[in-house]
Amino acid sequence: MTVLDATGQPVGDKYEYGPFVVPASESTLWLDELEEQTTTAGSVVARPTVYAVNGQDGEVTITAAGLGAYVKPNTGVPKTDLAAAVQTSLGKADDALPATEKGADDGVAELVDGKVPAAQTDMAAIAAAPELSAAIADGLAVFSLGDATENDTDRINTALTACRLAGGGVVYGKPGADYKIDDTLIIGAGTLLDLGASDLTLLPGSNCQMVTNYSDRVPVGTATDAAVTSGSAVVTTSLASVAAVGMTVYVDGAGSNGYGELIGLVGSVDTGAGTITLHKLHGTTIPAVASATVSGANIQLSNVDADVHIRIRNAKRGANGPDSGVARGSAIAGHSIFLRGVRQYSVEVQRATSTAGISFIWPTNASHGTVRLWDADVHRTGVQVVGPIFDLRLYARGRCTDDLVNLCGNVYRDQTNTSGDVVGVTIEDIVNSGTTNGSALKINPCQGNFVDGVVVEGRIGGVRNGGAASRITIMEDIVEEETTGGTCGSIDLGVIDFPASSSGVLGFGGVAIRSLKAHVIGRTVHPVRINPGDGNTTPPVIESVDLALDFTGDIGEGVQLLNYATIGTLKLRVKSFTPSADRSFLRMNSANARVRHLILDTPQITVGRATTVGLVRLTAGTVDRVSFIDPNIVWPVTTNGCVCVLLEGATVGGILFRDGEVALGDSVVRANSGAVSTVRFDGFRHNAGQRLLHSGLATVVHLDAARRIDCTQYALYPQSAAVALTIRGTGAESSGSNSTGNVLLNTNGAASVPYSLGIRGDASVFGKAAGAMMWNTNASLACGAGPVISDGTSWKNLYSGATYTP
Repeated sequence: MTVLDATGQPVGDKYEYGPFVVPASESTLWLDELEEQTTTAGSVVARPTVYAVNGQDGEVTITAAGLGAYVKPNTGVPKTDLAAAVQTSLGKADDALPATEKGADDGVAELVDGKVPAAQTDMAAIAAAPELSAAIADGLAVFSLGDATENDTDRINTALTACRLAGGGVVYGKPGADYKIDDTLIIGAGTLLDLGASDLTLLPGSNCQMVTNYSDRVPVGTATDAAVTSGSAVVTTSLASVAAVGMTVYVDGAGSNGYGELIGLVGSVDTGAGTITLHKLHGTTIPAVASATVSGANIQLSNVDADVHIRIRNAKRGANGPDSGVARGSAIAGHSIFLRGVRQYSVEVQRATSTAGISFIWPTNASHGTVRLWDADVHRTGVQVVGPIFDLRLYARGRCTDDLVNLCGNVYRDQTNTSGDVVGVTIEDIVNSGTTNGSALKINPCQGNFVDGVVVEGRIGGVRNGGAASRITIMEDIVEEETTGGTCGSIDLGVIDFPASSSGVLGFGGVAIRSLKAHVIGRTVHPVRINPGDGNTTPPVIESVDLALDFTGDIGEGVQLLNYATIGTLKLRVKSFTPSADRSFLRMNSANARVRHLILDTPQITVGRATTVGLVRLTAGTVDRVSFIDPNIVWPVTTNGCVCVLLEGATVGGILFRDGEVALGDSVVRANSGAVSTVRFDGFRHNAGQRLLHSGLATVVHLDAARRIDCTQYALYPQSAAVALTIRGTGAESSGSNSTGNVLLNTNGAASVPYSLGIRGDASVFGKAAGAMMWNTNASLACGAGPVISDGTSWKNLYSGATYTP
């Protein structure tokens, strides 16, 4: 519940809320909330710390329906005026303390720092919640649940309600107890539900959430009259009359390009005009501006619950549904732990099980939180994170029938009543121990939303249990319009390590990504697939991909660019690769795929098995540039097909080998079909391989300051006399063991023309064109050995003037 000062503005303490300063109108509201529980003076336990004026303690007369007038003494509320159930709970809390920790009980619930103490003691003495005891002040309500019963719903909710109305507290379970509920537990601000040593079981047939937060379950108000214009943060609604700064506003259909909710905080209110101006969410950079125009829309006005903490040893949902619905939000009851409109929150579940329902942990419209699911065996999704989300730390381990972790801006319409951006998610680890369908991690920003700042500190890995592969997918879902499209900013997936039974570690489709980084330990058939899949036809546009690849064992295609993909820079840092059954390290075979710059950065590859299809196989699509930077590649043999780049139909702007060395193998570049504009070797050495370039395509070849080229055949090998190579550059020192002694160009070079004196070879083999020049090494020609230039008909020695006409 929002905490207001005497002027109606939010105030904050260490929890950003409190002490509570309550207008008289709200005092009656709070007491009326408890009318169904009690109508005696005992119901003042709901709010015994109400201040008189501007937060000053004093005697207050409180009136509520069914209660009459009750005078709160200046000295405190006598415990005998508290509800009987509360007195019993306080007694149990006292009994649970060591005798040395018990203080004298004066029989009065005193005012202490704006809180109501459950007992005269120090929170630090309660060992059941050691992690929180140092973080909260003395004076919070503390409840020990004791032994479990056949149905513990009411008494747990009674304790949670008392904590909420007292301004905060702790409800903790008895170690080993299995508490059973048939309705949702409702937790409020400043409260810890500590079942860290206890179990929580949802009774059969309950078909509801297990835990949710109060401010979303009990909104300040709802209406069906909201109007807002796309691009605006001003909402017109009758709820302006009850709105206060800091409350949360939800407007259906005004967000996510019209497929979700506009969500923001109340920044200001004009009651005369009946308008609310929205402000961005707490501590975030997420704007609160409509992306669709609506009128007569559903609107909800809620407070924000700060400091909500849930710890459960074993959460058991069983076969409780629902699994699906029709209208938007109709299946929300299928989520086990559902938090909406919270900040400074944490959820920690040691073990979660279910055979029905939808998502086990579901934070949404939440900021500054931690979610840890230590061991899951659940139906559908383990952790579903739905925007708006800001600053989340996450850990998940377990198995499920769908995605283990899903970060998304929206989901299927029946599962949610919230949508927005997801910004700032730190993932400690994701360990998949048997997902049968779906992904270990799925990122789906969805219509009009943005996912940014996702960082994996540890690893994503584990095993799979049949069905779809364990993998990471960044992909739209085309089942509903709500889940298509969207944009990702910076995604750093850390270390990805899946076993050999997996396939397709990375999958992409239909989502624009600004920057993606990962270290992939490949033990799989096809470690990286850049492929829409699932029926997607929208190209994933990715500005930058930076992958460190460490492949072990027999690998199929290490990286596949399939179907539709448009990538700005694809940077691959490779440590090892052993191809299985004639597979390439990278294959691009879609006419719709395009990579502006493919970079193999310092690839250190000892190829474990000969192949006939090359390391980089380009059979279709377009690559503007291919760069091997300082490679160190060693082939096992010189067999045909052991090539670094195999061009078989793609269109390539340029291929560059800069520095480094390739040993053995067939050709460094083999261009059979397609098109390539330039092939450049710069400071590069080919050691004991057959050829530098084997080309069936006309292209420009640059030999620039290359180190020694030792080829067993020819450095440049046109497949036929019709292949025209334009040879430029400063040249290269070449040697070889072929029978002709011309180690640079084979006898098919009639159409290949040199344009540099650094090109050394037999002038009789080269084509001649006006302006062509080279260094002739065949002294038997009429022009003699030395620098020669062509007028298109003859070669002329620049020293002697002697000419040679072929």
